[in-house]
Amino acid sequence: MIKDLFVEFYGQTGLQVISIIANTAVYWLPLVLAYALLRAWTAYVRLDYFYNQDYLLLEIKLPRELTKSPQAMEIFFASLYYTGGESTFIDRGWDGKTRPWWSLELVSLEGQVHFYIWTRAFFKNMIQAQIYAQYPSVEIHEADDYTRGVYCNNKTMSMWGCYFRKDKKKPDAYPIKTYVDYGLDKTSVEEEEKVDPMSAVLEYLSSIGKGEQIWIQIIMRAHTEEKPIPDLVFGKKDWKASASKEIDKIMKRDKKPKKDEKETINFGEFLLTKGERAKVEAMERNLGKLPFDCGIRGMYIANNENFDAISIPGLIGSFRQYSSNDLNEIKFYDWTDFDYPWQDFRNMRKDYMKRKILAAYKARSFFYPPHKKKHFVLSSEELATIFHLPGKAVETPSLNRVVSRKAEAPANLPT
Repeated sequence: MIKDLFVEFYGQTGLQVISIIANTAVYWLPLVLAYALLRAWTAYVRLDYFYNQDYLLLEIKLPRELTKSPQAMEIFFASLYYTGGESTFIDRGWDGKTRPWWSLELVSLEGQVHFYIWTRAFFKNMIQAQIYAQYPSVEIHEADDYTRGVYCNNKTMSMWGCYFRKDKKKPDAYPIKTYVDYGLDKTSVEEEEKVDPMSAVLEYLSSIGKGEQIWIQIIMRAHTEEKPIPDLVFGKKDWKASASKEIDKIMKRDKKPKKDEKETINFGEFLLTKGERAKVEAMERNLGKLPFDCGIRGMYIANNENFDAISIPGLIGSFRQYSSNDLNEIKFYDWTDFDYPWQDFRNMRKDYMKRKILAAYKARSFFYPPHKKKHFVLSSEELATIFHLPGKAVETPSLNRVVSRKAEAPANLPT
């Protein structure tokens, strides 16, 4: 009877397909089970490895006078390009090791702006040394985690969160507008004449009041070359391969001729418009930088009586000044809200999304389950543009700057 019903709904062909699958199960089922067990084991040992690491939060306090360009932060990020830890199958599959990741955090607590770097404790001394090498006058100290006292409780607290990424319609090889485009790499420009794109973000962060918090988190790790996968199968190429393909397309380069074909002269480079040439130059400059896998979250949290919905558009627009019509931009997605009431019965989905993004933020997790999200690639230049220590050109009063200035003692002091 069951067989007759199946044939009635799916036909004789469907029955034949099911029969083939059942008869060959002895061959493919063990492989499927082995793969599932391997995935489960990898997830277990990886979580065990994560939870047995020590982590800490470092706060960077800015001096009154800081004249370094974002290039100093770019040099610091070069020291974080660390691909070790997962070199062998034993490291990855048995010990659960992964290459390290870091969290760069711009935080406003009731209008007071803070710069944080979250890291494994193992890298504390290295991070401090590299920051001091570029910014000798800053202060770095271990801070309490500001996220610990925050919980998803609708009775006392309101929150809104979202994720950010590059425009998914364009390859990551297209860079955003960077500090080089703003002229911050030029030492000849006076400090007062500089236009720092981070000033808009810092002014927004300092605009909130009592009972309000804004968190912006940039998770980063060294990007390693992905295995070549045919475009026809997954529509995906590695970052560098994708960039080279885009450059070839813009420059109208022909494919390499076959052995029996004669090589022809390509005039594509000479036919480029000014805009096309600028695109190629920007992508080639970006390719010369170190790439990082990145994920960005943003959250606005406030007591119910202090919640101000006008702060949400400010969070959404935090990265708008890095947008370029010809190149790329950073857009928000996966926000914790819905357009229509029938999309979320009794706010159950919204509450779940709030708890999920808050837990992911607290864990500083992005690349692995249970908080895995699709990452994108930013170069060290792009990263230094959206996260660097601002100079005197940014006069936001709520920046947590150090009053005193450090200086070395004279060498001729008597001992």
